Amino acid sequence: DKLSPAETIIAGRDFGPGAVPDDPTKPAEVSLETRFAERLGLELGDVITFDVQGVDLLAKVVNKRSVRWTSFLPNFFIQFPPGVLDYAPKSFIAASTPLPFDDKVQLQNKIVADLPNVSIVDVTRVIERVSTIIAQVTQAVSFMALLSLLVGLTVLFSIAWHQAQQKKRDITLLKVLGLPFGKLRQVALYEYLFLGLLAAIFGSGLGLAISIFLAYFFFDSTGGSEPWQALFTGLLIAGLVVVTGFTAMASSLRTPAIRILNSNN
Repeated sequence: DKLSPAETIIAGRDFGPGAVPDDPTKPAEVSLETRFAERLGLELGDVITFDVQGVDLLAKVVNKRSVRWTSFLPNFFIQFPPGVLDYAPKSFIAASTPLPFDDKVQLQNKIVADLPNVSIVDVTRVIERVSTIIAQVTQAVSFMALLSLLVGLTVLFSIAWHQAQQKKRDITLLKVLGLPFGKLRQVALYEYLFLGLLAAIFGSGLGLAISIFLAYFFFDSTGGSEPWQALFTGLLIAGLVVVTGFTAMASSLRTPAIRILNSNN
């Protein structure tokens, strides 16, 4: 008779006064979960025929709902207003409010004793198990991310060192022409700062986009990584790139020009 806290109507209207028709030949009103409606190609105003124990039931789609399935509340793809399916065979489902452990055990024992045909599912244990699995996956992903970062920095250091060896003649020429050491260091700093910012923007942007995609399509959430967290990570990556690249070129920048010229001769 009303929406749950995990439901939101995103198209159409709520059930109206004529939701339960007096004439069985006229369609009742029905609400569909939005992704379920998309999979079946159903739109607002479409009339569907349901087969309920051999009895045809007409229903008109009056709204589409967005459902947050991770709430663990009793939610459904298809919802009729009260009065449409009252005479059909049915099962009842309900969710209780959070209870202390001792009170919950007493309630479960009493329900089992008084109503043996009622099935009880302790959602708390399910959530704890899912949370444990997610925590383990998070640790594994964090370890792989750290390992990837270390490997990337190692590769970056090797490439920067190799590039520095190849640029020794250019650096020597700039020194001979009188370019100060501070200016050489500034040029190297700008070079790796550009590379670091480019890597940070691409990596952080891609990670933020993937997190939002996973949150929306797999966890029914509109959230994702915090933008400030992505910004901090991007700046950290840029700083690591600058430090790593500058460290690899430091020996080439500090080598006297006369030593390089004598080694080439």
